[in-house]
Amino acid sequence: MRTHIVLTAILVVVGLLYTKKKSLKFWLAVLSLVILANLGTYLARRILKTRNQALPENTHKLSRNTFIASLKENPEVVRAIYTEQGYLAITVANDGQDKHALATYFCDLAKSQDVFISGVKILDSADTKFGRSYAYGTELGEANCH
Repeated sequence: MRTHIVLTAILVVVGLLYTKKKSLKFWLAVLSLVILANLGTYLARRILKTRNQALPENTHKLSRNTFIASLKENPEVVRAIYTEQGYLAITVANDGQDKHALATYFCDLAKSQDVFISGVKILDSADTKFGRSYAYGTELGEANCH
């Protein structure tokens, strides 16, 4: 904003020096209008920036929770949580098969529903320990969702 005001003031001064046709009152009125327009633009951008920063986080939390709830409807999923590290931890019964393809499937599903997660870890439901926002146990598959 300061740059706009300084440049505007310089332009007005240069305009005053090179054109004697307009009065000082005219140029002061032009300068004040430009300053007010710059101030209005600055305030509008600041308000929109604040609103836009808050909105996506809330939207992602709602859609992430909805996404996790929909995962729990899958008969293969025993439990699913979102961890502090940004991973989706999903526990399934260990049937001896590699679960990397399943983790990749859940990453693709999250992307298709515009849900941001860093990755998916598929864990054995028999020995997984859960905290409020973490899970650890035998890892059966993993995928990065970037």
